[in-house]
Amino acid sequence: MPTKKPHRGSTDPTAAWTRFGWHGWQLRVPQDWNPVMLTGTHARGSAVLADLQAARLELTWVSWSGKKPPSLRRSVKKQLTSMADAKTRPANHWPLDDAFTDAQELVSDAPEEVRLVLNSPASRRVVVVRFSPYGLKDREGVMYRVAASLSDLSDQPMVPWAIYDFTFAVPKGFGLSDSKLQTGSAYLSFARRRGELVRFARIASAGQLRDDFGPVDLMTQLEKRSRQTYAWRLDEPIVHQDHDVVVREGVRNAWSRLHRRSERRLETATWHCPTCDRVFEVMRRAAHPDAKLIRELTRHVVCHS
Repeated sequence: MPTKKPHRGSTDPTAAWTRFGWHGWQLRVPQDWNPVMLTGTHARGSAVLADLQAARLELTWVSWSGKKPPSLRRSVKKQLTSMADAKTRPANHWPLDDAFTDAQELVSDAPEEVRLVLNSPASRRVVVVRFSPYGLKDREGVMYRVAASLSDLSDQPMVPWAIYDFTFAVPKGFGLSDSKLQTGSAYLSFARRRGELVRFARIASAGQLRDDFGPVDLMTQLEKRSRQTYAWRLDEPIVHQDHDVVVREGVRNAWSRLHRRSERRLETATWHCPTCDRVFEVMRRAAHPDAKLIRELTRHVVCHS
């Protein structure tokens, strides 16, 4: 790959790295590579990460049917239609996880980009990893390090997710149903059969908490009427990462045609992390209680390193 003069402010390979996890894909990237576009579902979608100079990494994936991985010939041919004078070869020299099969490398010089096309039997998906390395310091070292960290954990009992240093895990069988990512705050909801839903929230709390107004009060204020129809009781508290976690269970006693059966129970685990000065909450909504699950979900949340 030809050597070119890097842009000012390009990624420093010695700078901090962070974890990114989305729909089962896990990898580590430079901390200044932020998600700028997230689309699709577990079956088909894409994620674009960029620094201040350019989009540096794009993951695109699509599921395949059958038990055996398909040939990558069609996927490679499709990628070549959008590349200029690309060269293709097996990606044997890349430090990829052995779980990926039939890996192919596509390289183009104008514009400068590298694409890896991989089969992932763990989730029966084809994934394309697209790098735009122009201007990166130690471009090869950065790309190889990212590629070495790539894995597909979709088949794990607890599937890890990570975005903007917000790390947690979701039981296999739950799918992303909604997400709202804002500066300092994030809400991600996951649903499965019979309307069961779990939600992970991280809220910027600077200046909002007082001795007489704690994390639970803040979440109650933010959720407003969605929690007023529940009768609440405190459950046994837990400690997570040295933080006191308030565990509560809300029950809708009165039946109404306006309320779904899957919304009868609302369980929450709420705490404040002084290290990052944010309030965290794990919420579960379902027809029946599951105190064990709300505690298990809480244990997988990383609020500070």
